[in-house]
Order: sequence, then C-alpha cells, then structure tokens
Amino acid sequence: MQIGVFGFNGTNFSLKSQCATTDGSQTGNTTINATGLTVGQKYYIMIDGASGSTCDYIVTANSGVITVNAGPDQSFCGTSATLAASSSLGAGIWTVKRGNGAFTNATNPTTTVSGLTSGQNVFVWTSTNSLCSTSSNSSLDSVLITVTCTAS
Repeated sequence: MQIGVFGFNGTNFSLKSQCATTDGSQTGNTTINATGLTVGQKYYIMIDGASGSTCDYIVTANSGVITVNAGPDQSFCGTSATLAASSSLGAGIWTVKRGNGAFTNATNPTTTVSGLTSGQNVFVWTSTNSLCSTSSNSSLDSVLITVTCTAS
C-alpha cells in the first residue's frame, strides 16, 4: 500500500507529505505529515492498495482548527487589568459581555482593560476564520474579572 497527501494546480499533482509505503505485512498505524499547506486550498489523499485489501482509514487534522483561550479569570481590588488571550489564528477582538471596561487596544490579545466596576466584569475574546469557505467560522472564550472592592 502507498499513501500520500498531494496538491493539484490544475495540471500537475505535487507531493505535500512523505510517501508512506508498506508491503502489507505490517500491522498498526501509519502516520504521514503534510507540510507547506495553505488555508483555503484543496488537497488530496491518495491511497493505492493491493487488490482485495481491506483497510480502515482515519484522517485527522492536527492544525487549522480554531482554538481560543481568553486567559485566566482574575479577582483583585483595582480598576484595570491586563488580559491574556491566545488563539490559533493569532488575531481576534475583545468585547464587553457584562460589566464595564474600556480596552487600550481591542485587537491586542494582551491589552489592558480599564474602568472596571465593583463586582463581575466579563470580557470575550473572539477569533474568526473566513478563509475556509464563503461563510466565516468564529470561536470565542470569556474571562471573568472580579473587582473585590469599591473604587474610591
């Protein structure tokens, strides 16, 4: 059996992974890794097996999935906090879900939010990927900032 991931430019196929081969005597899993892939492009998994072979295939994407983390919740006495978001896309935007706050730079994942009021303030970090299709896919996470005193 042979397996590989290929790109296609309309005329030619180009190998994007190593070509894994087996003579059929091996058991277990075979893993291939494709590199240099571009979001939005189509790729093909080509499998060439022996006549009469029975195989099960599982295809897994280990990257290209949007993951978002708005950072740790915080509890303190004060009127400003530094946020600590991360996203597999890198880009995103902060919004206020509950409470008060003004962002120094709403598109900076580690921005400062000021103007916090006593009690719970909830902020949402949202990352959007519109490259994969005509519609966009968003992923978000929220962080809770609890101000434990009344500002004087």
